[in-house]
Amino acid sequence: MDLEIRSRIGQAQAAFNQVAKPILSNRHLPECTRVQLFQALIGTKLFFGFGAWPTPTHRQMAKLKAVLLRMLQKVLRLSKDEIMTIPASEVFRRAKQPDARVRLAVDRLLYAQRLWEHGPEDLQHLIHREQALCTGSWLEGLLADLQWLQMMEHDVPSPIDLTDLTALFDLWQSGSAEWQKRVKCAFRRFQRQEHMMQQMHRLDIFFNHLAVLLDVSRRIAM
Repeated sequence: MDLEIRSRIGQAQAAFNQVAKPILSNRHLPECTRVQLFQALIGTKLFFGFGAWPTPTHRQMAKLKAVLLRMLQKVLRLSKDEIMTIPASEVFRRAKQPDARVRLAVDRLLYAQRLWEHGPEDLQHLIHREQALCTGSWLEGLLADLQWLQMMEHDVPSPIDLTDLTALFDLWQSGSAEWQKRVKCAFRRFQRQEHMMQQMHRLDIFFNHLAVLLDVSRRIAM
């Protein structure tokens, strides 16, 4: 995984350097257009086939997050002062990009349906054998993603049973579009929650500054 991630980062960075100045950091293009072009030209190189990966370690995820953050800061044309003050979560929200771990969860949940719908059966069998024989298997990561999905859709009438995935495998093999809708709905809910957290954080900072100003004003008045 270290070699794979290093290769992906190198390819994405090389492609970014070629088109950053004329396109992705071009102030004459609207920000939303630059972000869409970044997703199409760079994000696909960095995260192609992401759903088929086993879960990277925290250190590997941190590498992916760091390089993605640096490139997005340039796409959004943030100044040096803004880079120092704006948190990473706000950069990702503004660029409508999920955190790398959340993106992995969404990609892997969608990939799982395609895997069970189209096969091959031998690969499905190998995935179960890998879980039985190895730690950090792909299926183990999928179970963690299903737990995240459960948290995001706590009001769904047919929750996922993590102790027996038979019904879920049947749903995937049916080719129903319901699963894609559930995953995308959960992702939108996650984005709304992140946005609300950012707003609360900004309000907290504002009221802290206001309290300091009021305290200084009282001392001056005394």
